[in-house]
Amino acid sequence: MIEKLKKAVQDTTSAVVDKANAVADSVRDKTMQIMEDWAKAFPKLEALGLTMTGYQINMGINPCLSAEFTGAHTSLSKETIKSILAENKQNPVVLSVFGAMQSAYYLYDFMEHPLIDPLIVNVKVQLLPEVTVRFGTIDA
Repeated sequence: MIEKLKKAVQDTTSAVVDKANAVADSVRDKTMQIMEDWAKAFPKLEALGLTMTGYQINMGINPCLSAEFTGAHTSLSKETIKSILAENKQNPVVLSVFGAMQSAYYLYDFMEHPLIDPLIVNVKVQLLPEVTVRFGTIDA
C-alpha cells in the first residue's frame, strides 16, 4: 500500500515537473519572439529620429532586452509625434514608444517648465515590454 502511494506521488510529481518545464519553455520562446520583433523595429525608431545610445541583453529565467535611445525635443515635437503615430498605426513598437513620448509631453506640459535636454527613451523588452521616457538625466 505504501509503495503504491509512493509511486502515485512520484508519478504526480514527475507530471507536474514536466508540465512546469513545458510552460517555462513556452514562455521563454514567446519572450524571445517578442524581443526579436522589437529588435527588428529598432532601425525604424532610428529612422524616425531616435538614436540608440545603449543596448543590453540579459539571459536567464526571464530574458530581457534593454535599449536606450536619445532624441532632440526640436526634431521630435508633439506635432511630429502625433504625425508619426498616425502614420504607423500597424506598428506596435512605434505605437508603444511614441505613445509613451506623447504621454510624457502631455503630462510635462502641466508643470509649465521648459523642456530639459536630452530626451531619453529606455525600452525594456521582456514578456511584458516597458517604455520609459525621460527629459534630462536623473542621478540615482
